[in-house]
Amino acid sequence: MGPGAARTDLHRAGTRIVLTVRGYHDVEAARTAVARFHEFMAEMSAVNIEVVADLRHITGFDEDCRLLWQDGFRRYSDRIGMITLVQGTPLAKMAASALGLYLGVQVRSVDRLLDPEDEDFTSPRRPK
Repeated sequence: MGPGAARTDLHRAGTRIVLTVRGYHDVEAARTAVARFHEFMAEMSAVNIEVVADLRHITGFDEDCRLLWQDGFRRYSDRIGMITLVQGTPLAKMAASALGLYLGVQVRSVDRLLDPEDEDFTSPRRPK
C-alpha cells in the first residue's frame, strides 16, 4: 500500500476504541470497520467507553459512511461516554456534533493524539 493509499484502522486501547482513517473513507471500509466496532463492543463490558476518531489524514468520505457509523454508534449509545474527534475538517466536526446530539453523547475536538496508554489520552483543543 503506497503512502497515498486509503486505509481505515480500528483498535482498542483500554476502554477506548480508536478509529484512524487515512485517505478516502468509502462504504466498504466503513462496513468492515463498523463490524469490527461491534465485535469490540461485544467483548467489552465497560460503560463510558470513549470512541476516538482520528481524522487527521482523511481526504473525504462517502455519505453512506456517516449513516453506517451513526447506526453502529446508536446501538451502543448507552455505553459510549464520549466521542473524541482528532482534528478533521469543519464538515466532519459539524457531523460529529450532530451525531453527539442525536445519540446524547458528549463530543469534543482535540489537536493531537497522544500515546493510548497515557492517562491523558488526548490534549484538549487550546486557543492559538
